[in-house]
Amino acid sequence: MKLKSARIKNFKLLRDVTLEFSDDQQRPLTVIRAENGSGKTSTLVALRWALYGEEGLDEPVMRLSPTTWSEGSDCEISVQLDFSHTLFNQIAGESVASTTDYHLVRSRVERPEGNRLNRKDKEPILFCQTEAGLEKIEPPDLRIAEILPIEMKDIFFTDGDAAMSFVSPHLTRASKRNQVKGAIRSLLGLDLLESASTHIAGAQQKYNSEVSKASESQDLTDLANKITNEQKRLDENSKRLRDVERQVKDLACRYEEADKRLLQVALQAGDFNELAHQQKLALNQLKEARSNEAALKDTHQQVLQDQLLSVALLGRRLNEGFTQLVQLHDAGIIPSGSVPVLEERLKVEICVCGTDLSEGTAARANLEELITRQRTVDQKRKGRTELYHASKADLQRGVSATKDWLASLEQIEKTRLINKKAENTAKEQRRIYEEKLTRNKESGVEEKRKERDAIQSALAVKKDERSDLQISVEGLTRHIAELKPDFEKLRRQEKKGAIANARLTVTEDMMAVVQGALGELQQKYLSQVSDRMNVLFLEMVGADPSAMAEEDDRGPQSDVFRSAEISSDFEIRVNSFNNRTLNPDSELNGASKRALTFSFIWALTEVSQVTAPRIIDTPLGMMSGAVKKRVIELITASSDDKSDVGKQVVLFLTRDEIRGIEDVIDERAGRVFTFTNSDHYPVDVVNDPEVEIAEILRCACDHRHFCSVCARNNDGVYELTEQAVV
Repeated sequence: MKLKSARIKNFKLLRDVTLEFSDDQQRPLTVIRAENGSGKTSTLVALRWALYGEEGLDEPVMRLSPTTWSEGSDCEISVQLDFSHTLFNQIAGESVASTTDYHLVRSRVERPEGNRLNRKDKEPILFCQTEAGLEKIEPPDLRIAEILPIEMKDIFFTDGDAAMSFVSPHLTRASKRNQVKGAIRSLLGLDLLESASTHIAGAQQKYNSEVSKASESQDLTDLANKITNEQKRLDENSKRLRDVERQVKDLACRYEEADKRLLQVALQAGDFNELAHQQKLALNQLKEARSNEAALKDTHQQVLQDQLLSVALLGRRLNEGFTQLVQLHDAGIIPSGSVPVLEERLKVEICVCGTDLSEGTAARANLEELITRQRTVDQKRKGRTELYHASKADLQRGVSATKDWLASLEQIEKTRLINKKAENTAKEQRRIYEEKLTRNKESGVEEKRKERDAIQSALAVKKDERSDLQISVEGLTRHIAELKPDFEKLRRQEKKGAIANARLTVTEDMMAVVQGALGELQQKYLSQVSDRMNVLFLEMVGADPSAMAEEDDRGPQSDVFRSAEISSDFEIRVNSFNNRTLNPDSELNGASKRALTFSFIWALTEVSQVTAPRIIDTPLGMMSGAVKKRVIELITASSDDKSDVGKQVVLFLTRDEIRGIEDVIDERAGRVFTFTNSDHYPVDVVNDPEVEIAEILRCACDHRHFCSVCARNNDGVYELTEQAVV
C-alpha cells in the first residue's frame, strides 16, 4: 500500500487541507513540519479514521468537528484518500507485480448541541481504477482489511508518545508483556487459532460434565463439578482481566495523550495563576516607570533652568564686565572696606604705620576727615566690590559651565530614554499577558486538566481492579491444577462414560496441538522480531558491539548497551556490558526509550512483510545529536529490494526535531510542507493570518524556509531563510 494524496475537511482544525505524499522509491520520505498544537496528531487520526472508521479513533465517541463550530449547525466531516496497492503473483516462476489505484471517501455529519453530539456516519465509498474506469468496491471495509488489517493500525500509524506505552511506567510488567504478545499476535494474524482454542475449551467443559454425569463415583462427580465451576470462574475472570488490561492500556495512552494536550495548551496559553502574577508584575513595572517619568521630567526641567546654562550662554559678556572690575580694583576704587579699618585704628589710637592717633593730634584729625569722605562713596564701592567677587567666582565656573551643563543634560536624557524603554516593555508585557490570559480562558486549560485528572482517576480504579483479577486468576489456576491430578486418577478408574471420556481425551489432545502451534508460531516470530529489534536498536543508539567489548583502565565498559531482546515470556529487555539487565522504565534515558520502542515497532513492520506507509507523529522527541540522526537515517533509508515498491515513510516533525537532520531530509524527502495553527498568532506566529476562526493553514515551506504564513518568533534560532508565499 502506498499513499498518494489526502484531502481532509472539518476534522478538528483541519478545515480544508490537502496532503500529497512522496511516492519516489529513492526518496520515500514525506515531512509535515508542524509545531505542537498545529494538527499533527489530528492528521494522523484523520488518516486512520478514513481507513477504519470508529475503530481507527482513540475513542469511538470522540468529537471530530471543530470545537468552534456553530451550535446546532450541521458539520460535514470528510477525508478523501487516494492510494495504491501492489500484489505480487508467481507466474512461471517469476514474481509479477500488479498495482491497483484506489479512491476512498469516508464522511460523517455532526451537529454540536451543548455536550451532545448528534452524529450520523455515512457508509464509506471505495473505488478502484480499472481499464474500464472506476469500479465501486463492496463491501469497502473488507477490501481495506485485506490491504492493511485493523490489527496493524497502531504499528503503521504511530503516535510517538503513545508508542512509549511498551515501556510506560503506568503499566505493570505483565501488562507490557501482554502488549508485546498482542502486537506479535496481530502481526501473525492468529485469530483463527485462538478462536479454535476457545471452541476446544468449550468442548472440554462439555465432555468433562458428561464424564461426571455418567460416573457412579460421587468423588469424581464432585471434582468434575468443582473443576467446571472453577474453570468457568477462571474463564470469566481471565476474559475480564484481558478486557481490563486493554482498558488500562487505553487509559494509559489516553492519560499520556491528555497530559500532552494539556502541556501543549498550557505552553500556548500559560498557567493562569502564573500569567496573572506576571500581568500584575508588568502593571507594577508600568506604574513605576510612569512615576519615574514624572520625577525625571521635573529634573529635566531643573537642568534647563540651571544657572550653569546662563553662565555658559553669558560667558563672553561676563569676561568683558569682569575686565572693567579688575581695572577698578587695580585703581584702588574697589574693594571698599577702608572705613571700618580706619575706625578701628581711631579706637586703638595707633595707625597701622605706628603714628600716634591720640585725641588732639593732627594725624587723628586728618584720619577723621578721610573717614567722612570715604562714607560718601562707600555704597557704590560696596556694590562694585560684591559684583567683582561674584563675577570672579562665576567666571571661574564659566570655564567648565558648558561641559558640565551638557553632561547633566545628556545624563537626564539617557535616564529618561531608559525609563521610556522600560515603560514600553512593561506595556508590551502587560498586553502579551492580557492576551495570554484571554487565550487561557478560551483554551480551556482547566477543563483539560480536569479531563486528564479524571482519566488518571479512572486509570487508578482499573489498576486496582486488574490487581484483584490477577490475584483471582492466579488462585483459580493454582486450585484447578491442584484438583486435576485427583480428577485424572478417578477418571482413569471410571469404567462408565467411556465415550465421553474418550472425547474428553481427544479435546485435551487437540488443545495441546493448538496451544503448541500457537506457542511455536509465537516463539518463532518472537525470535525474528527480537533479533531484528536488537540490530535496529544498536544502530539507533550508536552501539558498536566490537568497540563496546573493549576494556579501559577501569575494566569493562558498563555504561553502554550490549543487546536488546524480547524474552520468551514477551518482555522487552536491554542488557548492558556489565551483565546487567536494565529496567527500560527507569534505567534508560528518554532518547533510548524512544529508540527501543521504534526499533520494536520497526521490527514488527519488517517481519510482518506487510507493505504499507509508516506514519509517525513526533518520532524524535527527547532525541538529539547523533542518536536523532541515526534514527532518521535508519527509518528513511531507501530499499534496494524490487519487491518493496510500497516503501513509504511519513513523519510529523517540529522545528526542534528537524534541527540537526536537515541534510538527511535534503537527501531522503520527496515532499516537505508546513502546517501552522492560526490561533498561535500573536504569541508565537508573527503575522496576522486574517482568518475569522482558528484553523490549520498549509504552506509550501520546507524544513529550511519560512514565509509570511508560517513565520514564528523563534525562527532565527533555526537559521531559516525567508521566501515568498507559494
